[in-house]
Amino acid sequence: MNALGVWGQFFSMAILGLVLWAAVSDLLFRRIPNAAVVSIVLVEAAARAAASPPGEKNPVLREAAPLAAASLAGNGTAALGLLQSGSVWAVGVLIAGFLLYLTGRMGAGDVKLAAVLSFWAGSEALLFLILLSLVGGLMVLGLPILRMIETKTGFWAERLAGALGRPLECTPIGLLGGEAQKGLPYGLAIAAGFAAVQFGVFSHIF
Repeated sequence: MNALGVWGQFFSMAILGLVLWAAVSDLLFRRIPNAAVVSIVLVEAAARAAASPPGEKNPVLREAAPLAAASLAGNGTAALGLLQSGSVWAVGVLIAGFLLYLTGRMGAGDVKLAAVLSFWAGSEALLFLILLSLVGGLMVLGLPILRMIETKTGFWAERLAGALGRPLECTPIGLLGGEAQKGLPYGLAIAAGFAAVQFGVFSHIF
């Protein structure tokens, strides 16, 4: 969204804030709120509308449809352009994520969050997906540390909620332990990968 200038940065930071909400919720309750995902979609829609010429009704179709048609016709340049389209990556992530969801390897919330962020990442979607996979692998390797973080975060979240007079709706996963703590809060990996792309952490390498 470079065409938006300062507004592009505003939209990016708004999405980053929503991603942080999703990641913290996943860490505490192993659940990514649909409200967070829908809010990200709305921000993305507003950004697309702001970046589109007046009177254009569907910038997403304008971007992807001609590229898809040309690439199917054997146009290599169009095929490369198709791989830089955020909408194409989003659909790909949804399909692959759905298969992972069916096998129990990924939660539905993780799939939806990764898909909508791939759409925003656009030409950097592949880098985003590589980074979130790497962070996910690191989380597996550091599982004992992750479990400790979950427990400490859950404890302080309950303390803070109690101090504010607004008790949590349910007990954090980290305080339940055992079977309740199975799986990974993959929202953390998604958030880390997205933040790295947004801040250009690896822009000098890729």
